[in-house]
Amino acid sequence: MKIINLLLFLTILVIGFIFTMLNSANVELNYYYGLIELPLALVAMAALLAGVLLGLFVEFGKVIRLKSELSKAKRKLKKSDEELDSLRTLPTRKN
Repeated sequence: MKIINLLLFLTILVIGFIFTMLNSANVELNYYYGLIELPLALVAMAALLAGVLLGLFVEFGKVIRLKSELSKAKRKLKKSDEELDSLRTLPTRKN
């Protein structure tokens, strides 16, 4: 599995390097306070990184909510197990 991950990482690295070499032209980035000239590959990578970070931020809230639900379910299960164990240890009535 480690070899597959390493090969995948190296493949993505090579593709990124090729992308950077093919898109080395400068572009003007116009923002509210001014104008800056940057390589196209850098602008594209920054946009990709911003999208990934935004996606992680959105998913982080879902993960927190799911972890909370899981901990509540575990507490409820533990309480039910304790109740079941206490019921099993009750003496039975014989007629």
